[in-house]
Amino acid sequence: MKKLAVMLLSILSMNAIANGIPQSVIDECTTNESIYFETKIRVNDSIGKDLKKAAVLGAVGYSTSDPDVVVKTFNGQWFYEHENEDAIFIGYKVRSHYLSVAVIYTPEGISTIVCNSNNLKQKKRSIHRKAAPWKGTLDTRIRTEISNVSIAGY
Repeated sequence: MKKLAVMLLSILSMNAIANGIPQSVIDECTTNESIYFETKIRVNDSIGKDLKKAAVLGAVGYSTSDPDVVVKTFNGQWFYEHENEDAIFIGYKVRSHYLSVAVIYTPEGISTIVCNSNNLKQKKRSIHRKAAPWKGTLDTRIRTEISNVSIAGY
C-alpha cells in the first residue's frame, strides 16, 4: 500500500511538472493538482522577474520602491510569506482560516496555485469552498498591478 501511495504521489508530481509547476514549488506545497485552482496570467515580454515581483507585492499592499519601507494596505488580510528562485508565497488569513498561494514565475508571465491551508477542510481532492474565490481576488489584484506596470512603460 505504501508503494502505491509513493507511486501515485510521483505521478501527480510529474503531471504538475509537465504543467509547468517547478519541483521547488511542489515540494513546499501540501495541496495536490486536483485543488491547485491554477490560474495563468500572461505578461508582456518586456516585463522581467523584478517587475513581476514588484507587481505581486503591490497586489498584496506592499510598496517596493524603497526596500527599507514597507507599506501595508488591504485591511491586512493578504501578506508576503517567503520566496524561492521560482515563486513568491503569499498568505491570506481571515479569522481562524489560512490559505497560502504560490505565485510562480513562468516565461509567459505568472501562474498562481493554492499551496497550503489551515482550517479549510483540505483533503486530497477538496478544500473549503471559499479557497478558490479568495485566490481569485489575489489573481485580480495581480492582474491590476501587472497592467499598471505595463502601462507605465517599464
